[in-house]
Amino acid sequence: MASSSNITRQSTDLRPRRAIVIGSSTGGPKALTTIFDELKDTSVPTIFIAQHMLANFLPDFVKLLKSKFDINIQLGSNGLIVEEGVIYVAPGDGNMEIIKDDDDMIRVHLLTSDDSLTPSIDVLMKSVAKIFGEKTLGIILTGMGEDGLEGMRTLKQFGGHTIVQDQITAEISSMPHAIIASHLADQSLPLNEIPDAIKLWSMANE
Repeated sequence: MASSSNITRQSTDLRPRRAIVIGSSTGGPKALTTIFDELKDTSVPTIFIAQHMLANFLPDFVKLLKSKFDINIQLGSNGLIVEEGVIYVAPGDGNMEIIKDDDDMIRVHLLTSDDSLTPSIDVLMKSVAKIFGEKTLGIILTGMGEDGLEGMRTLKQFGGHTIVQDQITAEISSMPHAIIASHLADQSLPLNEIPDAIKLWSMANE
């Protein structure tokens, strides 16, 4: 049986030092499926996803991605320890953020929300940027509205890198356009080029 000190050391070794955070809305499931199809044989950093979707559909979406691509993907749950190389999807019945606890471990923290638009991309993205700073890659995919704009603004303030899906390939271009119009996009890419951009960023930030 491992001692408690060994367990702590093992957990610390798995703690990520870089992260990707993805926000998507209308058309997002298809876009995310395309991205993970290209990443399925690639070792990538920890990824956090906020996809606007009804709460009762999100677990099935996570199961679909897990079975289709054999990836380590989980629906976020309160207090869950964040580990390197795992994909965490925000539940749809509120918002998700990540925090550091008193032992300096990174954990998932779920928040209740009266907002009809959940999970919030802004809430998740801001929390990831504040912990990972310049080692954060923020990606905004297809979607309506401006959720993610303030999150990308915070991410840029902390030195992170930002990518948006271009307005030609986005099913709904409002969310990417809001980032571009605010001069917060480092790259605007067609959907099929985003996986390679993720791979390049990951190699540069090992």
